[in-house]
Amino acid sequence: MDDKQSIMGIMEALEFRLKRNVLPKRSLYIAFGHDEEIQGNKGARYIAQRLQERGVSRVEFLLDEGTMVTRGIFPFVNKPVAMISIAEKGSLTVELTMDSAPTGHSSVPPKETNIGVLARAISKYDLYQISRKMESN
Repeated sequence: MDDKQSIMGIMEALEFRLKRNVLPKRSLYIAFGHDEEIQGNKGARYIAQRLQERGVSRVEFLLDEGTMVTRGIFPFVNKPVAMISIAEKGSLTVELTMDSAPTGHSSVPPKETNIGVLARAISKYDLYQISRKMESN
């Protein structure tokens, strides 16, 4: 149920095309990481470094492991759905800084403090998270 099926499918598709002398119109890089469950530091990170060393600065398509074919988890969709899961296990580190005019004496704080501005920015960011759970009817 994990990456093994995808790997076999990709390799079979490539072999099928190559046996029929069907060559891709562009460069094709096929790379499989081995440690995606533990952050990918020795798999995906190494693959990205190698591509960069070879001058590949942009990829047009990237396929993650995805999930199984599901039924009935999306309202109004009656057919089976194969999800790609591009947001799966993602993480992001953000550093917020701000520069404002001098605020004066602490006994007479400005109407809007730096802490308040940053707190609102963090709160707005928190509102736009990707859902962690799919809901069904």
